[in-house]
Amino acid sequence: MLYVLSVLAAVLTFASSIPYAIAVMRKQAQPVKATWIVWATIDTITFVAMWMKGVLNFHMAGIIVCVWLITLPTLRHGKPGWSRLDIGCLLVAFAGIGLWFVSGDPLTALVVSLATMLIAAVPTFISAWQDSSREPRAPWLMGAVASLCSVITIPHWTLADALQPFVFLFINGMVALILCIRKPPEVVAPPPAEAVT
Repeated sequence: MLYVLSVLAAVLTFASSIPYAIAVMRKQAQPVKATWIVWATIDTITFVAMWMKGVLNFHMAGIIVCVWLITLPTLRHGKPGWSRLDIGCLLVAFAGIGLWFVSGDPLTALVVSLATMLIAAVPTFISAWQDSSREPRAPWLMGAVASLCSVITIPHWTLADALQPFVFLFINGMVALILCIRKPPEVVAPPPAEAVT
């Protein structure tokens, strides 16, 4: 049963990326570029660190495909501009990457990478809160369910095994919650043109 849930986590994660990427390409969603650049970088590092520690799971394998499927179109169609918060989170993320290279320890890399992912999520939390129409709800809900499946299937309650599923559950769950409680801003229709007599 745990094996099935672990595979389901990967399948749901991958499946959630397809409508998300399509929504970005059709300009129906505007993800925050800084967040996705950091996530793609950090997910890749996390994937390698988990593999090196021997704790790689199906969920993380699905995530690495998912993050790049969404990041690439986001670079072109994501939320325009870079706020100070975006730039600050990006700098902190790359400082975290530097810390991993200095330490050379996969567990340190995993902890630093996932802490950095939480920091990088802040612009997306704020963006979704300000305008929930920027993020498609269904992929985030699917991501939250996938993360929950991954948490249920944690093989050993060690930092190396448990940290990644819990961090992803928090991020996916938080965005999904914001999108469920925040209504998109109402579009104000322009006043009707006066008839010419």
